[in-house]
Amino acid sequence: MALPLMVGDQLIGVLDIQSTEASAFGEEQIEVLTTLANQVAVAIENARLFSQTSHALTEAQKIYDEFVAQGWEQYSKAQTIIGYRSHKGKTSSLAAPLDIKASAANADSIEGELAFPIRIRNQTIGVLNIRPTDRARRWSENELAVARAAVERAALALENARLLDDAQRRSARERTIGEISTKISAASDIDSIMRLAVEELGKKLGSSTEVTLELGSDSQESNHD
Repeated sequence: MALPLMVGDQLIGVLDIQSTEASAFGEEQIEVLTTLANQVAVAIENARLFSQTSHALTEAQKIYDEFVAQGWEQYSKAQTIIGYRSHKGKTSSLAAPLDIKASAANADSIEGELAFPIRIRNQTIGVLNIRPTDRARRWSENELAVARAAVERAALALENARLLDDAQRRSARERTIGEISTKISAASDIDSIMRLAVEELGKKLGSSTEVTLELGSDSQESNHD
């Protein structure tokens, strides 16, 4: 007996059952085996969908991790102050990175200097360094727990702040594009369109920028050369 494995209207396989005896399968057995074939088909389809979904989720996670990494790389380059240091009650800003290597092993130690990596997803965006004046200083489990919690909260807050800053910059950019587009679209002749385009771009980009718009095709430029 050959029972089709169906998923909707699609045939995905066959459940083949053989017996050494003729007419071995009665109506009751056929009904049971048909039900079994249907369950097998559903299980196979669920496994396929699960595998497909897992693959899609892995790809999405990879893309998001790359997005976070690129976002923090661009954001860090734009910062003049990359961090702060607190020492003997005084806080000062950092304009250049310190030679600190964050590691999980270091963060789990109970004495000496501690370096906690600040992570967003799988991306390390910074490090929290705690350096005692007494190299023999031993850290209690409570102190380590406080430091770890502070790092986790700081990571989330930093990511939220970056996303907010990015959203505000995008909004400002779209607003600027809209303003320029509205003014250019209101012009009815070529001369006014060109003049408005360079004037508006010049205003938005600042006095340190020169903007030039010139009409002409590639073939005209070649003939001119």
